[in-house]
Amino acid sequence: MPEAENDIRFGRALAVGAALIALIVVGLVISAGALLIARQYTDDPGRNPAVFTSPGPLPPGPRFQTDPHAELLRLREAEDTMLTTYGWVNRDSGLARIPVARAMALLAGRGLPLHAARGGRDGGAR
Repeated sequence: MPEAENDIRFGRALAVGAALIALIVVGLVISAGALLIARQYTDDPGRNPAVFTSPGPLPPGPRFQTDPHAELLRLREAEDTMLTTYGWVNRDSGLARIPVARAMALLAGRGLPLHAARGGRDGGAR
């Protein structure tokens, strides 16, 4: 019976490993060179002075948001008020809102409401 031939050729595996290491080194050298070239064009890496030095002229009106930060704060305050207070959604139909914390406490105490048919209002048909 002939001897089993070694499936792995040591010389070829060594050559492939050396080629991979060489590719990694070349990639690192190219990356380092690109970084050095990029740093020559700015004192502060990651910042493009031409873009951030001045905002430039404003576009023509109308100006819908004159103070976006203040408007966002007012919006968040209104949202917080709606989530934490009682109020009418539609007084004519008797639909009111309650604070989220109270709704969660009620839901935890009572559980989820079940419809007459197990599938919901449409009887589970889809």
